[in-house]
Amino acid sequence: MFKALIATVLLSLISIPGYVEWNGPDPYPRVDWSGAVSELYPLVLDFEKKWGKPLYIRQVYRPSEYGAHLRSAWEIWRWMNGYSYTEGYLCEGFENHIDPEKIKNLSYFDRKFIESEAKKHAFWNWGTPPACRSDHGLGIAVDITPPKDWVQYKKWVDVGASVGLCHYIVGDRPHFAIAEYLPEGTDCKAL
Repeated sequence: MFKALIATVLLSLISIPGYVEWNGPDPYPRVDWSGAVSELYPLVLDFEKKWGKPLYIRQVYRPSEYGAHLRSAWEIWRWMNGYSYTEGYLCEGFENHIDPEKIKNLSYFDRKFIESEAKKHAFWNWGTPPACRSDHGLGIAVDITPPKDWVQYKKWVDVGASVGLCHYIVGDRPHFAIAEYLPEGTDCKAL
């Protein structure tokens, strides 16, 4: 109860231009098929059958608003720490990046809040940044816990591709999207 009260007070003090607030439940690690396109679930079942072992589904659909929240917090945290904040996949032509001129004078509370968001979402552990436009928000993606062994991981990517799931984002090991929704010529076996 005390933590919730502190969070409420802190949020009332926060005014960060470009930060997208999220008031709903954290969709990770929830598995929500409700916003997924109808083809996704059968493809995952085919993948599991062909793989021959149960797959651990980590995430399917997440609202676009949540993706915008993640991306905005990630960009502000990166900017605060002197890192590039405009990189990432599906960012070509993306015009909703933060404006450093508008956040150059963040308050102590703003900075502490963004640090807490970075810790909550483990931004410093991510191999890839949150997408500017997410396959999960489009309902065409699934995150599946990958094998730890590199040889098994490569086979796993091959099996996913063989059923129509595309592993196309280098560094995002759990991520698969439906190949038919991606641009022609997409490398669906990217490691």
